[in-house]
Amino acid sequence: MMNETYILNVSKESLLKYYSFLDDKFKKTAEKNLIVTKYLDLGIKVIRLQITCEEFVPKLEKYFSCSLKDAVDNYDETLYIWKGNVHSFLNEQYKSKLVTIACENRRFIRIDSQN
Repeated sequence: MMNETYILNVSKESLLKYYSFLDDKFKKTAEKNLIVTKYLDLGIKVIRLQITCEEFVPKLEKYFSCSLKDAVDNYDETLYIWKGNVHSFLNEQYKSKLVTIACENRRFIRIDSQN
């Protein structure tokens, strides 16, 4: 059975700092790697995918062939995809295999340190 830690009622400010940390981490990774940009058209939303993990691109193209685009006029959100050590995102105190961070009773981040 998996051991899961819930970090509940995290403030919006703390959550925004964490996302800022992830943005910085991606930018540092992107400095060393080629960024592939694709757009996932979901009909009501368009998600910009910024990918530094090139081996992931063929999988995206295979599974989202009908909705994946190379260019669009506008997009709604950005999703970063890169390889990294998931343990670097966990505080030393969290020894769980799964960590879920929630704000205002909504899950925002779930880290699976095993997979």
